[in-house]
Amino acid sequence: MEACRSTREVLSRVIERLSAEGLIVEDDDGFLKATHGQRLRIAVEAVNAGAGVERVSRALGWQEFEDISAHIFEENGFSTRRRFRFKAQGRRMEVDIVACRSPHIICGECKRWSRGLNGSAERRAVEAHVEKVRSLGESLDKLVRGLGLIGWSRAVIIPAIITLTPPTTKIYENVPLIHILELPSFLSEFEVNLDSLAHFRLPLPRLKRGPVQTTLRH
Repeated sequence: MEACRSTREVLSRVIERLSAEGLIVEDDDGFLKATHGQRLRIAVEAVNAGAGVERVSRALGWQEFEDISAHIFEENGFSTRRRFRFKAQGRRMEVDIVACRSPHIICGECKRWSRGLNGSAERRAVEAHVEKVRSLGESLDKLVRGLGLIGWSRAVIIPAIITLTPPTTKIYENVPLIHILELPSFLSEFEVNLDSLAHFRLPLPRLKRGPVQTTLRH
């Protein structure tokens, strides 16, 4: 009960400060209004200020966290597929976000660890994600159309973990663990740092685009 009260107090202080900064507004009915990005900032600042991670994560919403992450990719010139499902090795698999910007494909796994982060959880998440991304790479020639890669001659696939709370380490086995507020910075720099990141280079089949349907005028 005390933890809930503490979380409410922290959230209240964060909301009061953000309201004073004009980042959230109160409508005529007394409800607070905020954009996705502002809700994310409220959540991150509340966690950093000591609010319970599990409670804040529930308030943000799992899908909203993924959607905000995808939006950041799109703002940086990537096309995205959310909750992308594919079949490999006789099993169905899913990647939270597949972000494509020729020739790079960043496969993002969104993590909100409800009990906070620790090294072993991060390592397990990275290892499982790398295997999933490796499977996607092995099946990539069958996924060209589904991922919108027609016209690409090659692909560089990069696994990444995106976190709501700051990770204890920023890289493990050359796989980046990216605090969501640092995602824009990562996207502006990853190409020059590619040699230090885990990645898979693959050739792609040259598929032709389907015929464009036209309407005949009489």
